[in-house]
Amino acid sequence: MPSPQAMAAAKTMVDSYVRAGFRKIHLDASMTCADDPKTLAADIVAERAADLCESAESVADPARAPYYIIGTEVPVPGGAHEDLQELAVTRIEDLANTIEIHREGFETRGLQEAWSRVIGVVVQPGVEFDHARIIDYQPGKAKALSEVILNYDGLVYEAHLTDYQTETALTNLVRDHFAILKVGPGLTYAAREAIFALSRIEQEWITDRPLSNICQKLDELMLANPGYWDQYYFGDDVERALARKYSFSDRLRYYWPDLGQHAGWTGPTRSSAVGSPHNATGKVLKREPAEG
Repeated sequence: MPSPQAMAAAKTMVDSYVRAGFRKIHLDASMTCADDPKTLAADIVAERAADLCESAESVADPARAPYYIIGTEVPVPGGAHEDLQELAVTRIEDLANTIEIHREGFETRGLQEAWSRVIGVVVQPGVEFDHARIIDYQPGKAKALSEVILNYDGLVYEAHLTDYQTETALTNLVRDHFAILKVGPGLTYAAREAIFALSRIEQEWITDRPLSNICQKLDELMLANPGYWDQYYFGDDVERALARKYSFSDRLRYYWPDLGQHAGWTGPTRSSAVGSPHNATGKVLKREPAEG
């Protein structure tokens, strides 16, 4: 879509969120349009972000004015496409440039009051995941970035794709001023794990009725409609099949809403089972007290 139409659509979307009462708005205009060069200049990104802010301000309730996040140095939505080895932390000079060009864009449009409600800037603290690996937060590598934010009153960092970080890493991120931790597929990945586990339990216990075969049905749905995963998962057929079910990026999450319309899916039913499900799940899920 050419940039004029894309920006018009983006303004409509932002306006709708503001009218609906959402008060934390990320002004991310970093994606290229059909008539853009392959890589957008930083000043163009900032100008478009300011345009979105101007539109949002025009529909905002003054009593519930929105707060803004700026910055676009984010990982690929849903996780990296390629194999990860190491990730570069945002450079301090790039951070300073991002803040300054956004401030100028706001001021050019008379949005000084809105600028006072910019509360965060997106940076890369060195965390990411791909389909099979996770890069954990390493405080030492982000030390300079962590400290420099103290020079900017009222601003904190927003870090994206923190889904699979450890509890310690999350604690350290917040301590180091990466105060807004944005997640993507971590929750749906956990839900998928639980549902797949229930499917395995179903296979063990149900003896008198057809199984839901939810894992198979989901994969059939993904193969029939590959648009949400085909450009993300690479390798041979076996590797791609594993990724469809188990990748950290969890592209499977886009298919749950359509499962009910999938041919052959009847959903869960009450069924007879061998043994007692309550007893068996209790043995699996209850943690036994340590001896001594």
